[in-house]
Amino acid sequence: MSDLSKSTVLVTGAGGRTGQIVYKKLKERSDQYTARGFDPTKGGRPEFYFEDGAFPEQVDWIGQKNQIDVAKAAGVKQIVLVGSMGGTNPNHPLNSLGNGNILIWKRKAEQYLADSGIPYTIIRAGGLQDKEGGVRELLVGKDDELLQTETRTIARADVAEVCIQEEKSRRRFCVSNNPGEDSAKSGVEDDEGNSLAVEAALSMLKFYKREISPLLPKSCRYVPTCSEYSMIAYKKYGVVKGTILTAWRLCRCNPLGGSGFDPPRWFDETTPPEQ
Repeated sequence: MSDLSKSTVLVTGAGGRTGQIVYKKLKERSDQYTARGFDPTKGGRPEFYFEDGAFPEQVDWIGQKNQIDVAKAAGVKQIVLVGSMGGTNPNHPLNSLGNGNILIWKRKAEQYLADSGIPYTIIRAGGLQDKEGGVRELLVGKDDELLQTETRTIARADVAEVCIQEEKSRRRFCVSNNPGEDSAKSGVEDDEGNSLAVEAALSMLKFYKREISPLLPKSCRYVPTCSEYSMIAYKKYGVVKGTILTAWRLCRCNPLGGSGFDPPRWFDETTPPEQ
């Protein structure tokens, strides 16, 4: 991207929360870049379950592989791929959600890109947060070493900026924000809330499949709550109310739920935003 002429950049995830920021930043620098992006998907966000054709293997592996192949055939000069920290641990809790092995497939796509011969940059971001960018120091590591610290999260805006600024080829690194003195406590709470949310979602998934699923008609399917919803609920209401809200989410998403069970109304609060 160091050429004097403008570079054309295609943002394949321009409809997502991080992709939107990347696209906006590129448009703001119209003297340097010509930004292109796929139209965002219309409609509400999906519930946390994998539709046919939307499993991590199909999206994060086959889908990305196809994009890399097309990019190579088109003569793309560089690919910047945003991945996730945690891929070095095959037993990471995220791999258990929906039995999707999402981090495993992401890692496989990263390796395919590295072996493709296309100049690349792979950014393994920490937990993405909808916070202002350019506020906290950026920390860089490799092979998930940042997961051993309290710096496991990063603002989406900072990830977007790294995507645009990164010009060196064949680099793979992890990136997160330094919580700093004024926000170190909230960083720990974010991590604790995330762990609780994932564990709660997994426990409910196992209970539902073991105890409830056999009682339902074969046409019914389980729709687990998303971990981000649970995390927000735990952080906002605490463990007890957060668990109730997570259970309510399960009931609302399933055929037998929703009859008068309305915790958000009981708490006189709005429902935490959905993933």
